[in-house]
Order: sequence, then structure tokens, then C-alpha cells
Amino acid sequence: MSKVQKHNRKVLWSDRAFLLLPFLVMGIVLWSGGEGQKELQAEQAHYCDMVESGAWPDYKDTYDESCK
Repeated sequence: MSKVQKHNRKVLWSDRAFLLLPFLVMGIVLWSGGEGQKELQAEQAHYCDMVESGAWPDYKDTYDESCK
């Protein structure tokens, strides 16, 4: 294989890697966003349980909207 062919092969690989970079970034952002959403849902469920049991007052004033 000539030096030109080797160079072209390297260029093609770097072009492919560059094209995959946006998909990698999007995947990381979507994955991290999903984890945050799960955490918010868990916090909301905990708040609803604590207000319903009478351990906490409805200090956010959201129980009627969010918990029923």
C-alpha cells in the first residue's frame, strides 16, 4: 500500500469519527436528561407520600394538582 493510500485511509477514518461525534454528544445529553427526569419523579412521589401521610404540610401548595 502506498503512502498516499495510507494517508487517504487515515483521512477517511478521521472524517467518520468527526461525523459520529454529534451523535455521541446527543446520546450523552439524552442519557443524562433521562436520569434527571427519573430523579424529579422520585422526589415528587416522595413529597406526595409525605404530605399524604401527614408528616409534612403541603408547603409547596401543589398536592392537589400533582399528587391526585
